[in-house]
Amino acid sequence: MLDFDVLQGEIIPLESEYYTQAIEISDRVAEPERQWQAYLNILALRSFTEWLAARAGNIRVNQAVCSALHPELAQMPDLVYPLKVGEFQVCLIAKESLIDHLVRIPKEMIELPEFAAHFYVIMEVLEEEEQASIRGFLHYNQLPKVQELTRLAAAPETGIYELPLNLFDTNANNLLLNLSLSEPAALKIRQKAEGRRQKEQEITIQSERLIQQAVNVGIWLREEIDELARSLGWGMPGIFTPAVASGWRSTENFADAIAILIDQGLNIPPEARGSYQRIFVDETPLQLFAGVWRLMAEEAKAEWSLLLILGTESGGFLPQGIKLQVRDQTQIISEQVLEVDNFYLGSHVVGNLDEQFSVTITLNGKELKLPPFVFSLNW
Repeated sequence: MLDFDVLQGEIIPLESEYYTQAIEISDRVAEPERQWQAYLNILALRSFTEWLAARAGNIRVNQAVCSALHPELAQMPDLVYPLKVGEFQVCLIAKESLIDHLVRIPKEMIELPEFAAHFYVIMEVLEEEEQASIRGFLHYNQLPKVQELTRLAAAPETGIYELPLNLFDTNANNLLLNLSLSEPAALKIRQKAEGRRQKEQEITIQSERLIQQAVNVGIWLREEIDELARSLGWGMPGIFTPAVASGWRSTENFADAIAILIDQGLNIPPEARGSYQRIFVDETPLQLFAGVWRLMAEEAKAEWSLLLILGTESGGFLPQGIKLQVRDQTQIISEQVLEVDNFYLGSHVVGNLDEQFSVTITLNGKELKLPPFVFSLNW
């Protein structure tokens, strides 16, 4: 159900974790002049998706290849795209201030079918005030009328459209209604055959570049390993359920933990595969086990499962205070901190096939961040 108790210009608080993520991601941008916009883009994305989850939690959001999360790959770094909300493409425009009441959009974001969005949403981000707000939105089919009213054209020297703020709908209720009740076919984006091909090529190239920076555990199900995983010290993946994994070196140190988890009700299918790597955190030698399997369901709802278990290389107690944190593309989804003597610390997460998980292990203030885990069977 939608919550329509929304005031125009409603304030969305910026949580501390948004700032942490914004700093981490913007630091990946090499050009100093682009870092601040990358920072604002993450704050805009987090505030918008959290607001949407609170107001219309039944709408599915897909941000797997969103430019804000991968600013080093973004062709238009001033915008947040492509953001899939339900069946619609959404473009967020993150701004610190709208004093001049003008919204600037590169012409490619309007004219090229591979970039055009169903909805253009203005997010004002007041970083110091720790708040953001949705200042207005415009849907694609309104652009011809806007052009007729304003003789809209991109400035030849910059290739930027400057749209007056008063042309945007400022009522957030209407945005929710459009995203919930409209049919995508009613808001057709101009597409020619060549444009569709270009869009497919762009998505394929971008997805491949993202996957190449991550460990693909999908191929572990075929007992294969990619070069990145091999270079990081992951061993060849194999079966790890206790009934068939006896003596297999990659699970030998974790057999007890896996058996306990199964006794507690964790269903690990026979086709699951796992591996481990040796790591050091604050000069402490550790072992990290990762197990993966696919959750069979309807294709549209298929998911994958990642099991992580942390242990010592010696087989003794883990140091108290050690933390195992798992994030998806937008937020922390699991955080385990060892507060009593134990041999293991674990986390089990489930995500859609297009989701990725990033792991951080912290001990005595020292962090080890691992490349994200992704799931693809097409390598």
